[in-house]
Amino acid sequence: MKTSILPLTRPYLVGGGILLLGLPIVALGEVLARSVSIPPALVLVPFFLGHNAIWAFLLGSSELQVYWSLRRVPYLLWGTVFGLALCLLPLMVVWWLGLGIPTQSGQSVVPSRWLSTFLIVLWEELWFRGIPMNYMARFIHPLAAATFASALFVLM
Repeated sequence: MKTSILPLTRPYLVGGGILLLGLPIVALGEVLARSVSIPPALVLVPFFLGHNAIWAFLLGSSELQVYWSLRRVPYLLWGTVFGLALCLLPLMVVWWLGLGIPTQSGQSVVPSRWLSTFLIVLWEELWFRGIPMNYMARFIHPLAAATFASALFVLM
C-alpha cells in the first residue's frame, strides 16, 4: 500500500506559500508609503488585514470568527499593558539605581514611538501569526506551525 506524502506536507506548502505571498505585499506597501511620504506600517497593517481576510475566505476557514472575535479584545488590552510594562521596566530599574535616564531610553518613551512600534509589530504578526499559522495548526501540532512560521520569519 502506497501512501502519499502530500497530506503531510500540505499544511506546510499552503501555509508557507501564503507567507511567501506576503513578500510582494511588503514591497508594494513600502513603495506606496514612500510615494505618499507616510510610515510604511500605516500602509502594511491594512494590507495584511486584507491579506488575512482574503485567505480566510479562500480557505473556507472560520478563523476570523474564532481568533478575531470582539470577545478577544481584552487579550489585546492585557497584551498591550504587559508590553508597555516590559518597555518601561529597564527605565524604572535604571532610575531606581540612581543612574538617571539614558538619552536613547528617554527618547523611546515618546508615545508616538510606542504607536509606531505597535503598528510595526502588528503587521509582522498579521503576516506570520495570522491566518497562515492558524491554517497550519488545524492540520499539524500548533508548536510545529509556530516553529515553521518562525523559521520563515528568520529566513526572510
